[in-house]
Amino acid sequence: MPFEPPRVRSAQPGRAKMFYVYILQSIDYPDKFYIGYTADLKQRLQAHNSGQSDHTNKSRPWKTKNYIAFDHEQTA
Repeated sequence: MPFEPPRVRSAQPGRAKMFYVYILQSIDYPDKFYIGYTADLKQRLQAHNSGQSDHTNKSRPWKTKNYIAFDHEQTA
C-alpha cells in the first residue's frame, strides 16, 4: 500500500499547520534508517528519493516507516 500522509489544510481559518517527525527505511538496505522532520511529508519523501539530500542519497530508495504529527514546530 503506498504511503499517503494526512492532508494539511493550513489555509483554512482556525486550522493549524502540522509538522511531522518521520522515520525512513531504505528499501535496498533495510538496516539503514533516517530520522527527520518536515511540514510536507509527501514532498520530503520525494526529495529524499530523488537524491536532493546528501545524507540519504546513497541509500535510496526510501519508504516511510513511521511518522508522528505535531501542531507546533518546536515540539517536532
